[in-house]
Amino acid sequence: MPIDLEPIRDVAERLAYIAAREDKPVGAPNEYDEFHFQHQCPGGMVSNLAYQLETMGLRDRLNDILEEAWHVREDLGYPIVVSPFAQYIVTQAVLNVVGRDQGRRRYDTVPDEIRLYVRGGYGEITGPIEPNLYDKITRGAPPITERPGSRLPPALDRIRATRGPFASDDDLLLAAFYDDTQCDALRGAGLIDIEYPIMATPLATLLKEISNRPSIKSFHFRQAGA
Repeated sequence: MPIDLEPIRDVAERLAYIAAREDKPVGAPNEYDEFHFQHQCPGGMVSNLAYQLETMGLRDRLNDILEEAWHVREDLGYPIVVSPFAQYIVTQAVLNVVGRDQGRRRYDTVPDEIRLYVRGGYGEITGPIEPNLYDKITRGAPPITERPGSRLPPALDRIRATRGPFASDDDLLLAAFYDDTQCDALRGAGLIDIEYPIMATPLATLLKEISNRPSIKSFHFRQAGA
């Protein structure tokens, strides 16, 4: 079935305009790299990891850690590589690589979040975990079979009591996700401006842009090549 790409071009043009107007970088397709599809770590996370490794003097170990992240994901039954699991996988990969450099075995050091995940604290695991590795990570702790959400105490009543009252549910949700400093900054920034002068045609867009600039008193058109 043929796909109409015209709406995609329209959206691409609009996003490029907004990026230029807001002085934001415009992305470009990367060359195909099979390694990315093995470790599957998001690009932004890889950039942050590279910076953090540089501060630790381990910048040259980035590819080793990404390769280990690939194997950690295999070991742990293929958790989806999104937050927070992406961070857990990479953290475990760093610990494995650094530990190996120091003569320790893989998974000799395991974060509590990985132990909780392996036990089922985030829900049913997608794939199998090798029994010996499971025992090493859990250290004999029993598996968690109940619904993960039932193990969490209600949070909204606590937030209302400690940080309320709130004028709206939106303010309550802001407090649930951000601390007071970040909430104040978000409120102070106000609403996001989503009004951009992109009209149905380039000429209409030009005219609206000109109308928004009081300093322009007159203008004229000249045919290209004339």
